[in-house]
Amino acid sequence: MTSNTSEDLLPPKTDKNNPAGNYIILKVENTDNAVLLAHLMKDSIRVKQGDRIEAGQLIGKVGNSGNTSEPHLHIHCVKINDRNDFLFDAKSVPMVFDNSFLVRNSVYESE
Repeated sequence: MTSNTSEDLLPPKTDKNNPAGNYIILKVENTDNAVLLAHLMKDSIRVKQGDRIEAGQLIGKVGNSGNTSEPHLHIHCVKINDRNDFLFDAKSVPMVFDNSFLVRNSVYESE
């Protein structure tokens, strides 16, 4: 599931009507989890529903769309619920990167 048409905004302007802005929701294989990637750049999303994603593949670019104060990538994992409301009414699931939990505002650099 994706949204790719929200305008990129100049800070401090925000879009409270479209909190996630441009986003991608990825279903995690063999689980009932999904990962939300939000605030992406308008027209940058390179995948469509049903595509299989591989590590290192470009799927979109960080932007400044939605209800955000500055350009960044919002990422979180949730349990898929029966209403498919991934953005606001789903239970969060902890995520790890290279077997480590990240702390808010930390920086992750892959090798």
